[in-house]
Amino acid sequence: MKENPKFFLLELIEKGSVSRLVDVAFLIRNINDCKEHEVTFLGAYSALFLRDRIKIRLNSPVVKKMKTVGLNSSLKTLNEMDDFDLVDVFSVKNNSYAGDCFVFFNKIIGIEFIKKGLSKKIEGFHPDVE
Repeated sequence: MKENPKFFLLELIEKGSVSRLVDVAFLIRNINDCKEHEVTFLGAYSALFLRDRIKIRLNSPVVKKMKTVGLNSSLKTLNEMDDFDLVDVFSVKNNSYAGDCFVFFNKIIGIEFIKKGLSKKIEGFHPDVE
């Protein structure tokens, strides 16, 4: 799994080991658009931690302005889980989206993606910018 995360996720999709709440077409397209090193295994996190992180993102004024995919459905799935269930998290980044894919017992149970391109790069040192 950790040796080739991109292949692992595509294999789960091919086997049909995906929650019905996951937008499979979106996920396939975005994983296929990634280079090998753009899909990485981040580690295992508690369902409680992931729920809290998604809630923060959903309430963020910055994220509210951005196109997101999967946050609400992932939150619904994670709400049904025990707080301390460990979920494997895979980072998926390509030219269009950055996000995470959640795997529990070799099944993709959720995704959270944010459309890239809305941030601005500021050259130089700016102590007043957080």
